[in-house]
Amino acid sequence: MSNGTAWILMFAGFVASAASQILIKARLDPITEAGGSYRQLVTDPLMWLAVLLIIGFVVCWYTALTRIPLSIMMAWSAVVLPLIAVGAWIWLGEPLGAGKLASIGVIAAGVAMLSVF
Repeated sequence: MSNGTAWILMFAGFVASAASQILIKARLDPITEAGGSYRQLVTDPLMWLAVLLIIGFVVCWYTALTRIPLSIMMAWSAVVLPLIAVGAWIWLGEPLGAGKLASIGVIAAGVAMLSVF
């Protein structure tokens, strides 16, 4: 596997991780608000998709780890937080105000610095 492939896998894993969290939140909210049972989640196909996304993240992460140093991967893993914030804003209607946008900028700067130094 090339280093380029490892980087693609790493980022694919990050997207899978963020998507799984957003999907889980989207499925949990209606059930808990309606007073439903968590047992409903066992038969929910979207929850199973979320589980598959988590497994995909794990496979991508450890495969990429064979080529990319852990210190670099851990720094880049911080991009999951902005992915979730933006995804939650788009798909769940969560607020994305100036404070969150500034925080995303700080995370981006931190990732860039850790990757360079």
